[in-house]
Amino acid sequence: LRPRRTMSLSSFHPASSLSPEQFTSSDTFYALSVPARKTGEILKLHKAELLNRPKVRNVVTDESDKSRRLLILKNPCPSATLSSTDLSPPTNLSPQLLALLSESASDVKLSTSSVVTTYADLTVDQVLRAVIPPSVTSEIPSSFETVGHIAHVNLRPAVLPWKYVVGKALMDKNKHITKVVNKVGQISEVFRTFPMEVIAGPDDGDYTTTVKEGGVRFEMDFGRVYWNSKLQYEHRRVVDRIAGMEHGGAHKKSTSGGGK
Repeated sequence: LRPRRTMSLSSFHPASSLSPEQFTSSDTFYALSVPARKTGEILKLHKAELLNRPKVRNVVTDESDKSRRLLILKNPCPSATLSSTDLSPPTNLSPQLLALLSESASDVKLSTSSVVTTYADLTVDQVLRAVIPPSVTSEIPSSFETVGHIAHVNLRPAVLPWKYVVGKALMDKNKHITKVVNKVGQISEVFRTFPMEVIAGPDDGDYTTTVKEGGVRFEMDFGRVYWNSKLQYEHRRVVDRIAGMEHGGAHKKSTSGGGK
């Protein structure tokens, strides 16, 4: 996952919401201009040298000649203003590709292509690493728990100034999530529930949610019930026990999420 987007941190306030427009960037890369009929052949031979970014196409139409395609290389071009006749191939291309480009009779030409990246193209990790200073990025949570439409995170103290940024990024990038909560205290009672704060979505005190697991619908108030997806076998055992007590009835609805 790990490429960082380069942008000024001064434009972000730690407690502010994200502004998607601030993540739009345009980068210029070297590209191979090839006849459309040869696209598959060249792609197969040099796939490892093409740009590989999530949600970014590395084969596009050559707008200067619609009968050709641009295969975008992973090598950034230092200047977007160079003409194709002034381009020199990057020295770290494979010997095979350098030889192909040096052939006078070759119909594969060196060119450039602009790649526009927007907020929609980035992962949660890329967004947070662009906003949170490098000294804190090691504290960014690598995972989170989902309980129906609620996401639950345990943010470390160093990340707390960016808690609303974390919440919005999680909600923006996971369309089924409509509320994000952060644990703010220790588990201190027998039912293992904990105090939490809303860091994205409506702060309306409503934590009612539904989880589907193993063909069973669990309806619960996450503010009063401890739920951990790692306890799925325990959930199954409780459901089977209830079903057995009811003599194999069709009752599949349970609020026994492992807590109350």
